[in-house]
Amino acid sequence: MQISDVFNIYIKKEKDLMSYSEKEEVKRYFVENQIPQIFSRLTVLLLVNRPNDPKKYISEVLQDKSKDLLDPNTSLLDEEESVTLFSLLENPSFKGHVTGHQILSTFQPLGIRFESSTIQETSNYTLQQFKEFIANSLKY
Repeated sequence: MQISDVFNIYIKKEKDLMSYSEKEEVKRYFVENQIPQIFSRLTVLLLVNRPNDPKKYISEVLQDKSKDLLDPNTSLLDEEESVTLFSLLENPSFKGHVTGHQILSTFQPLGIRFESSTIQETSNYTLQQFKEFIANSLKY
């Protein structure tokens, strides 16, 4: 479920209790504060790191001053996390590679989109290419 789905469920649930202007205010708040982007990025970090205590991990990420979840100059995943994610996606029948389809299908449900020229669905990517992609494209 994407964050936009959560927003829509909330709006539908409250539809009889909220005026049009109140719904627009909630929508504006979501957009201005980049709530969907924050949750998408936290979800990626949770999936890659799989902490034993997810609540504590989220709290630590949010309190870590060096990790601005919305800083466009900060890579979402560090080197070790990129390698971990690659190994999770790695094609068992074609070791050392992940497909563009695997990459896109991992991130798109989380609301993370990439320029179509960045990842080709039918292409294969090595670990090095994947790490470069993560460092250059997948930002907080």
